[in-house]
Amino acid sequence: MKYLFLSLFCLLNIACFAQFDSIKREITLRDKVLNDIQNTFNNRTQSIDSTVTKLDQRLSSLDKSIAQSKDANDKADKLQQRVQAVEAKQKAIEQNELNLFQANYQSAMVNLVSMDREIKPLLLFNSTKSFLMPLVKPATR
Repeated sequence: MKYLFLSLFCLLNIACFAQFDSIKREITLRDKVLNDIQNTFNNRTQSIDSTVTKLDQRLSSLDKSIAQSKDANDKADKLQQRVQAVEAKQKAIEQNELNLFQANYQSAMVNLVSMDREIKPLLLFNSTKSFLMPLVKPATR
């Protein structure tokens, strides 16, 4: 009887170790997905940063033109262009924040799914252990 419970316990442990290899592959896949999310975020951030830099240069150019301009109509046109550039810059900054939130959300979802898959075998092992231990104790006495 003791050997039956012990062999059953060993079989369940072997099943858990077989799942370990599967978990290892899932971790590799998870790392690849997280790296892809990070690379996409970095590419978007670089694109937006270059846009913001160009808009900053445009704003500087418009500020110099406004300061040098003596015509009221010309100043008004350049001020209107400056407002549009500031709005475009603000929109780019907001888009960068949105990209950050999206990348964080995607990473969190991947990590939650991964954690769920990693916890299930552990719960199975612990529940099996708690079920078999009371059965093994009377057989050892």
